[in-house]
Amino acid sequence: MADFIVCTLVLFIFYAYSRRQTFDFEQAAAIAGGVVICNLVTFAYFGRISSSVIPWLLRTAGGGALAILALPYGVALDAGLEPSAIRSATAFAIPILCALRIIHARTRSFAPFETIRLSIIGLGGVAVGFPFLTQFTVGTGDAYWYGNMVGDFVAQWRAGIFPVFVGQSDYAFNGAVTPLRYAPYLQHVAGILDLVTFRTFTNAGLVNLILVSSLLAAGYITYLCLASIATCSRWIPCLLALLFIASPAVLALCYAGDLFMSVCTLPYLPLIFFGIWRTFRDQDLRSMCWLAVALAAAWWCHPPIAFWAATIAALSQVIRLSGRVKSFQAWRDASAGALLFIALTLSTFVSVFTLKLPALIAEPPMIVKSLLEAFPGAFLPVSESGSALSDHQLGWSLWWILLIGAASSLVRPRGFPATLVLGCLALLALLLPIPWTLNFLWITVVPQTVANVTFLWPMQRFYVILAIMTVFLGLIACNRLTGKRRWMTVPIVGLLLAAVHWSASEAVPFLRRGTSIAETEARFKIAQLPENRALTRYAFSPFPDVPPYFSHGQINPNWEIRLLNFNTLQEADSNYRFVTGPASNVVATGEITAKIDAPGARSYVLLRDLPLKSGQHYALEFEFNYPELAGALLAEGPTLARNYLLPNSGAGIATTAAPTSFGSMVHSKKSFPLYVSTPEDSRIETVQFWADTPLDQDIARFGRYNLRAYDPKQMPVVVTGWTPFQARVTAAAPSWLETPRMFIDGYRASVNKTKAEVRRSPTGLLMVSIPAGPSIVEVDYPGPLILQIAYFFSLAGWVVILAAVLFDAIRFKRIPADTDLSPEKSLTAPTGVRQ
Repeated sequence: MADFIVCTLVLFIFYAYSRRQTFDFEQAAAIAGGVVICNLVTFAYFGRISSSVIPWLLRTAGGGALAILALPYGVALDAGLEPSAIRSATAFAIPILCALRIIHARTRSFAPFETIRLSIIGLGGVAVGFPFLTQFTVGTGDAYWYGNMVGDFVAQWRAGIFPVFVGQSDYAFNGAVTPLRYAPYLQHVAGILDLVTFRTFTNAGLVNLILVSSLLAAGYITYLCLASIATCSRWIPCLLALLFIASPAVLALCYAGDLFMSVCTLPYLPLIFFGIWRTFRDQDLRSMCWLAVALAAAWWCHPPIAFWAATIAALSQVIRLSGRVKSFQAWRDASAGALLFIALTLSTFVSVFTLKLPALIAEPPMIVKSLLEAFPGAFLPVSESGSALSDHQLGWSLWWILLIGAASSLVRPRGFPATLVLGCLALLALLLPIPWTLNFLWITVVPQTVANVTFLWPMQRFYVILAIMTVFLGLIACNRLTGKRRWMTVPIVGLLLAAVHWSASEAVPFLRRGTSIAETEARFKIAQLPENRALTRYAFSPFPDVPPYFSHGQINPNWEIRLLNFNTLQEADSNYRFVTGPASNVVATGEITAKIDAPGARSYVLLRDLPLKSGQHYALEFEFNYPELAGALLAEGPTLARNYLLPNSGAGIATTAAPTSFGSMVHSKKSFPLYVSTPEDSRIETVQFWADTPLDQDIARFGRYNLRAYDPKQMPVVVTGWTPFQARVTAAAPSWLETPRMFIDGYRASVNKTKAEVRRSPTGLLMVSIPAGPSIVEVDYPGPLILQIAYFFSLAGWVVILAAVLFDAIRFKRIPADTDLSPEKSLTAPTGVRQ
């Protein structure tokens, strides 16, 4: 029992150090108690056990399970949550611990020092992911976008909407479809975690929990897969698993590009290649199902990475089946595996097909250009910033292991090793700037559809696959080197320790960057207020037509609702007209005098200390004397954060019509929204203008402002709910109600409980036919019937798979008292293993 307590203390000491918090002995004791309870539950389930088994069972969960259990505790403590929140996190963690405990007992991992190895992997997973041990956003604009999309999904589940196919809340009022319709894993797992943790975590906290859990799971699963193949010492798989999760190929996904969907694939990549190994070893239906399920899970996480992993898996089966052309059973099993993969991923394929949106085009010359820019940096140490494109690489440690492993496998190039070598060579040929080859492959050989799936930066997809194949090749080489030369274990472990040390040093820039881009609690709370939420361009990127209201700054969706003439489709009325018209009340007005902050600076203070009342809606209106000025308009306050580009806050995005977002252009809105959702009154502390370049003119007479107050319940269209969309409207004549939602097939609407017609508006938005007079409009998205069928079909498949896995995990035979559980037996290779 002491090893559990020691692992717990070590883990919390590390956590306290990494987050600069005071060590809490009571929490550590609580976790140790939870571990003991979980083991007692497992012992009770086993029934009568031989006394010789107990010492081994006491060590099977180890530090790995403790790390999983400690993670929700750590996130909760970091956010300063109440004890009830911590108990909720424990409710999520204990089932995981029990499951891992039973799986370890089922697989009988009774090798010596197993607890220490699992503890090391757990500490390594926490070490490489510790910047994410927070409830607040870690990353740049992409991370903020992921948090919003998770918030939308969770809001819909809380409102009882299932299944969820588009954005239908104020987090994604435009009806966003990414990543939900392309890579649904992240949002679905976040929704499940929100349920099992009793809504304890913030949206960013849910994302961070998934990321850290993915890193931890990747370490453990890689170790367990490698240990199942290993005929050498288990310290070698342990160190190889650490090299994988600490490699630049993995950490760059987390910190260099906020590639969170890619991070979600990490636990499933080792399962894919372990499944390939099993198909060569066992050549049965069970192995094919293992491979199909792992590939399907990765496809739900991130199709671009899963596509290339699936291509290598298909190559492996071609190699395997080429020697069994006349075997009916082999082809039957392969066909069954393919059908299982299709069944589990059917909803993702149908989801993309039913969107009927054009694919993002990746021009092959641009792909080649990005690969050339990353060379030779991919062979150099990681940059100090940890954010360069060339930081997507293997790292020196894995480069050397790849060379040694490939050379060892080429001695007898057959079966599983041959698949790995061919897969590595294929990916390297598409990555490295070999003369003539790179242009020929990407421009001539690779189909445009494959280039679109891969997109402009193949290194973000390829190196993580190369990394997992490298550790498998490294293990095969170690198996061969130590086969009849056990003395080789010591120098190999020594070299791997040196490689881990180098990888740890390369991880430092990534961790430093992760810490630097983590949002503070104060800024996070301001950004998460509903009046400050901003849709990023990623919410619009899949759609061919971006509406004119798009802005990189905050958008009030209520302002973007219009009534269109039923015949001409011209604007008849709009909520924005009401906001800036005579129905609003001007509560403050005056001239704007621009005052430069300091001589030579490009920052000008425009306004100071405008009071705002709690619960009141405002519009801050500008009259620009210099509409041609380029820069940014910033407004800040205790509960306020606004940032708009000038002269057009939607700059860089082509819209269907003249941009109507906030700006100083002729067609731009000259007002931006303000609201105070907190109980206390607030204020605008400063409004500043930051010029893009030093100005050679005097802008002291910047313009004029009007602060208008209005009542949203008096608008022409009163929105009563966004999840789903509900509104009250009174039209003078039959009209079209244009919503801020992007139009795609599958929406349905009702007006006064009667089915209504929906169409695409001239600006690509969803509009609903309404009669003259008062109406109650409701719009939701059940999706096309074929999408619903495919979704529930795949969902049923996953439920069956999970039930089968759980049944297999708990369906074990009692261990007889005379069973030989010596460590040597646990290290014996399975019969018929093909190296």
